[in-house]
Amino acid sequence: MINLTINGKKVIAEDGATILEAALKHKIYIPNLCADKRLRPYGGCRLCLVEVKDQPRLFAACSTPAGEGMEVITETPRLRKLRQTVIELMLVHHPLDCPECDKAGECDLQDLAYEYGKPEGRFLRHRKEAASDIRGPLIELTSRRCILCGKCVRICEEHQGRAALGQIGRGFETVIQPAFGEILECDYCGQCVDICPTGAILSKPYKFTARSWFIEEKDTTCPFCGVGCTLTLGMREGRILRSRGKEGVGVSDGNLCGR
Repeated sequence: MINLTINGKKVIAEDGATILEAALKHKIYIPNLCADKRLRPYGGCRLCLVEVKDQPRLFAACSTPAGEGMEVITETPRLRKLRQTVIELMLVHHPLDCPECDKAGECDLQDLAYEYGKPEGRFLRHRKEAASDIRGPLIELTSRRCILCGKCVRICEEHQGRAALGQIGRGFETVIQPAFGEILECDYCGQCVDICPTGAILSKPYKFTARSWFIEEKDTTCPFCGVGCTLTLGMREGRILRSRGKEGVGVSDGNLCGR
């Protein structure tokens, strides 16, 4: 076990745990958009940068192992200004179409933009468009809303073992597309939809059915087979509009099959 201090609070972390994992275990908030406990550390969004005492540079909390005696500070004027700039850079490419986006109200990027204030708009706007965004029967991908956190690509490869999605191109032209630019071939498990922090990947059957704040969620058990996966059903006026896995509960631990 490792003993360290985060924001003046003494915490204990398991060997090999990252600073972010140690903080979350003790309910200490560090903003991030690319981290997930099911995925390997990525360090892509740079929102989780923290200060460590006696160290001149900043550290990505999601990919930096917690060290014995480490003193971590997660919120300072310097860090706040840096996070504001990171969000500003993300919004250069991101359309402000929250009124028509189904992710509005439960969008991590929207919440962080609200938390860290209105961007100054100092950078030249460059909207991203893929040659052919995914418009499948169940999944819809809109590249101009993508922040390239890589969560969808990584969960499909690392967790589902399919690698149906990949990052195509370089620099400003990078987009998320089916691997090798071919058609999407997967089981439509919905993991990419659930893990996306923005409205870049959405469930097509759920689109324009209800705003998130009107959805009533109820937990239940899937009766399709004997596994008994735990589901969270999104309902409105007695109608089931969507179903999602519930992380940390039941044998499925947030995972669902393609059925």
